[in-house]
Amino acid sequence: MVRAMPPHSLTVGKSRNIQEGQAAIYHHLGADEQLVRLALNAGSFINMPPAEQKTFLFALCGISCTAEEINSATGQYLRRAGVPEDQAREAATRVQALLPRGFSGDPAILEGMEKRAREQRREVKKDLERTRAALAELELPNLPEGMGLEDKEAVEKQLVELEIEKSELLKAHGAHQAAEQNITKYRGKINELAAEIERLNSNKAGLEREVAGHNRAGLAGELDRLQERLEQLTGKIAASDRKLAALEAAGRAKHAVMEKLRAFDGRCPLAPEQIACRMSDSEVAELVNQLGSEINAGSEKMNQLRASLQKLQAEKQDMQQRITDLKHTLSGLDTPGKSCAAWSPPLTVPKKS
Repeated sequence: MVRAMPPHSLTVGKSRNIQEGQAAIYHHLGADEQLVRLALNAGSFINMPPAEQKTFLFALCGISCTAEEINSATGQYLRRAGVPEDQAREAATRVQALLPRGFSGDPAILEGMEKRAREQRREVKKDLERTRAALAELELPNLPEGMGLEDKEAVEKQLVELEIEKSELLKAHGAHQAAEQNITKYRGKINELAAEIERLNSNKAGLEREVAGHNRAGLAGELDRLQERLEQLTGKIAASDRKLAALEAAGRAKHAVMEKLRAFDGRCPLAPEQIACRMSDSEVAELVNQLGSEINAGSEKMNQLRASLQKLQAEKQDMQQRITDLKHTLSGLDTPGKSCAAWSPPLTVPKKS
């Protein structure tokens, strides 16, 4: 079969060039260029792989479609099969969603669509079987009369509120139990303390009788010794005050002299206009140094004396407090019908609750 010939050797009727000749051949055969080319190449169809054969047949038969045509054909098929309109429309939309962008009727793409659709069908069947199994195991609760499934939200809300109330009640119950345990424990401690207080009160009464009968003379003697010691401390404090005052006065006088010596200008301080002083500058400086040493020594003595006075004052204060306590104790012993309990707080048994 001759597939092509040189233009100068091919003439059809009155055609002037190759384009007019080809157009005349297509018109005579009643086919376009693509079908003529496929017919001329049909001898190699047997040796083609199955996929290429399918593509060849699609092209030979002129099969082509668009995504919109597939959508419309799917909807029409489902409606003829008795599927409701809304379900048919939804299924057609899902089929169109399987198509890639730029789809041009490639049979390989249609096979991929079929494969994906079958996989989705298997998944849907599995989900349906699982749902049916779950529904078979699910038992509807015995709802009270007058209550339906539409009351689910209100019932769930009440259950949440009841759960919160239950938690609060459990907390209160736990606190109540802990309080009862603490009450039992503290009642035992109160009983123990009451017994201990009774024992201490008994011992206290014995000690009061012993102090009233035997130790009054010792307390009176101690009071005399403390008063005598207080008089000695008072005299010692007064002497220390006088000594401190004398040291302070001497220190002030030496300070004044040292200031005058530091301001010495060679004239006598008593009659600066009439008498010239015979002391040299070195003698004045030596005297100033001597006065400074004496002032420092006096300051150290005064600090020691102040510290000693502070200790004596503290000791005097403690002794005065002790004397006051002894006098109060002896006064309680001398008063008829009274004992040491007159000046010491009594021990009482707490009330049981």
